[in-house]
Amino acid sequence: MRDTVRYFAYLVLGRAPELEGVWQRVGDNFADCRIAVERAEQGLQGRITHIPASMRKLGWKVGDVKWTQIARRKRTVYSLQDMYKQYDMHRQELTAIAYGSSWLRFVADHELIVVPQSAAQGSRTRWKRTDTGKTIKR
Repeated sequence: MRDTVRYFAYLVLGRAPELEGVWQRVGDNFADCRIAVERAEQGLQGRITHIPASMRKLGWKVGDVKWTQIARRKRTVYSLQDMYKQYDMHRQELTAIAYGSSWLRFVADHELIVVPQSAAQGSRTRWKRTDTGKTIKR
């Protein structure tokens, strides 16, 4: 309910949140992962700048491009390709790295969710802005 109210406020107020900046994952076993969203030659991309031990054990690395082909679809909604990895716990090895289509939606100025379009990619994730850069376009 709270997410719906925040999203509606964006639509009514006409503000567009800024995606560029540093985002920290919250609320799950990969909490504290940080991604820096910056402009690259092919457009916006999100590169991992910090990973918790839980991600390192599953083959994630600082420098991985987690989000690519980021494109604004609506004022507070983006499409993107989100990297996911498959790790074989029995053999203790990474078995696959791929990108899958996802939606990114702002739920507040400094908060967003990423929702995969396929269950194979995992579940939705929540991210909060950690930098103090510009967050609102007027």
